[in-house]
Amino acid sequence: MRVIKSLQKFSMEEKKIKQSILILAILLFLASVISICMGTIPVSPRELLAIFNGSHTKNQTVILHIRLVRSLSAVIVGMALAITGVIIQTILNNPLAGPNIVGINAGAGLGFIIASILFGESMGLPLIGAFAGAMITIRIVLAVSRKIGASRKTTILTGVAVNSLCNAFIDGILVWVPESLAYNQYFKMGSFSGVSFEKLGLPAILIIITMVSVILLHNEMDVLKMGDEIAKGLGLATDRWRNLFLIGAAILVGASVCITGILGFIGLIVPHMGRVLVGEQSKPLLIVSMLLGGIFTLLCDTAARMIFQPYEIPVGILISFIGGGFFIWLLFHHKGERYVDS
Repeated sequence: MRVIKSLQKFSMEEKKIKQSILILAILLFLASVISICMGTIPVSPRELLAIFNGSHTKNQTVILHIRLVRSLSAVIVGMALAITGVIIQTILNNPLAGPNIVGINAGAGLGFIIASILFGESMGLPLIGAFAGAMITIRIVLAVSRKIGASRKTTILTGVAVNSLCNAFIDGILVWVPESLAYNQYFKMGSFSGVSFEKLGLPAILIIITMVSVILLHNEMDVLKMGDEIAKGLGLATDRWRNLFLIGAAILVGASVCITGILGFIGLIVPHMGRVLVGEQSKPLLIVSMLLGGIFTLLCDTAARMIFQPYEIPVGILISFIGGGFFIWLLFHHKGERYVDS
């Protein structure tokens, strides 16, 4: 009887996961339509459908060359940062971790700016610079936290310190070389304004390949969650797989920074939303977080465009308001729990 009940429970959980993924996919589609249709120049869903059916309309240029690429960028970046959040929280075994909290976003931004100044703004080398900056930052955070005591709290505090240092370097560079980011005045705040298909192309390809690879490696991620001793007992080379996942996180953050600048808190907020829906199992959590990340970022970008219409605020400002409040809630919610203090 226990076996039958366990199988029934597993079947119900699997059904719930599939339903959640289907509902989120539909919501992502609806959020995309809303994002494309809403703006200073309103577009009806009928007109949008007509354009994709091959008809020509007066708003075709606005839809295809501004709204569509902007919405696509928001989806891709939101998915990338959400999956990065799952990776970082899993690797560090800390629900308070996120790519912006431990400094990966700022490190990628610093690397991107330095590479842009030294080698120009062609996408290849700044993208490598962003990846290198993200990777070096997380390595520094892990090395320093291990040196002074590898507790979860220490890792977070080290990340906050490194994040501040990277932002200070970015501010210094912008003061001394202000023209370095003249093409994107909202780089530090994060914005999808001015994104083009040319700018989106290579980073988007890297993001998609990396996301698929991480999802395919969900079994290894589940084993890593068990802790090093158990994982090694099961034959998993923990250091190698941890490094591989960190490389994936650095690629995702570096590519995202190249598209939208430094956009924070998505990787902190979204994985917690995903766990409420599907729990801790890596594969469904990664897929659900990916969809939630796209929806969340799309809706935030749409709101940032519409709140003060015809003016818009950088989406990073709105996300920071939401993320800051969420982080404070997390601190109170996890107060006294072992993974905060240990």
